[in-house]
Amino acid sequence: MILFEKLLTKDANTYIRFSDENVELFCANFDKNNDSRLSYDEAASVTVNEFNSANYNSSKMLTLFDEFQFFTGLSDGVVNTQRFAFNNGGVITIPNIPISVNNLRCSTITVHNTLKGSISGSTLILKEKANVNVRTGSFQNYVVDENCERFCKVGDFILSKDKTRLLVSDLTKAQVVLPDTVQRVEDRAILNSTFTSIKVPNNVTYIGSHFSGTKMETVDIGENVEEIKHFFCYNSAKLKKVIFRGRVKSFYGGAFDWMYRFAPFTIYVRNEDIEYYKSLFKSPYNTYVKSIDEMK
Repeated sequence: MILFEKLLTKDANTYIRFSDENVELFCANFDKNNDSRLSYDEAASVTVNEFNSANYNSSKMLTLFDEFQFFTGLSDGVVNTQRFAFNNGGVITIPNIPISVNNLRCSTITVHNTLKGSISGSTLILKEKANVNVRTGSFQNYVVDENCERFCKVGDFILSKDKTRLLVSDLTKAQVVLPDTVQRVEDRAILNSTFTSIKVPNNVTYIGSHFSGTKMETVDIGENVEEIKHFFCYNSAKLKKVIFRGRVKSFYGGAFDWMYRFAPFTIYVRNEDIEYYKSLFKSPYNTYVKSIDEMK
């Protein structure tokens, strides 16, 4: 009995136990010694070429592919994850190696290391060594490990570890104020968020492109913002008022780009900045400029 238990323990430490039979069916491609089981060593020895050329039946939809984390030999090349079809609620764990993927779509993706390529889903989980361009993905929820070296989460915002750069958000609140530690709002950081009102604090000096949202009604820009990139409020069809509490020195193209199609809104500025902003914005937006003293 003791010997049998030891053998079971040895097998458990040697062979991967799969939770999803369709995942196991795909991974059978890598059973190199044909013993009808996949060892951790066999998984770790699989190259990108072998992984990409392995037969996969797209009608066999995947649900749980946590075992992907054991394929630690996939750092040289781009892993073809686009072909995988995941069920709703699908889960995949990325190996703890620098890795590149193409068009990975899965409900929950866990990242342990550097991940390059297009990813999308519902929840992105960032572990200690995670390094991913969070602004290129499309997720509704972000979970950041407290020991994560590159990112942290403050409220609904994903920030750089030093909390000075706003990278992305999973905003669901009606009214929000950006964390007062933020100095830069990066490109697309709030695009697709669902807030109606947003206040940018005075510590912020830079706002990246696509600072916009379809439900946005009120935008309050702090007095020290010096530069705003392309497509500021370009698709904010419900916009009612924008407040500039200081003079933005560099304003790139595309501000309010499509807004002429919708109802007029008001741009409130300091008295000394009225003529400046009227000359800055093209028609009809230059006619929307008013004194901040008139703001109700």
